[in-house]
Amino acid sequence: MAGQVQERAASQEPFRPDEDVEGGREAVADQIGISRPQLANALQGRFGLSRSAATNLLEWLAA
Repeated sequence: MAGQVQERAASQEPFRPDEDVEGGREAVADQIGISRPQLANALQGRFGLSRSAATNLLEWLAA
């Protein structure tokens, strides 16, 4: 079972907000209250988000 999950995860393309979300990263960043560069850095794992921005991102993802 675990092997199937890993295979499926490996076969899926990564989430790319610029392509998958209307308005791209700029729109997502505006909706969660941060700048586009902050969002890009967080998605690349360079820097974390504040608690409020992380909460807003999780709420946005759940919507």
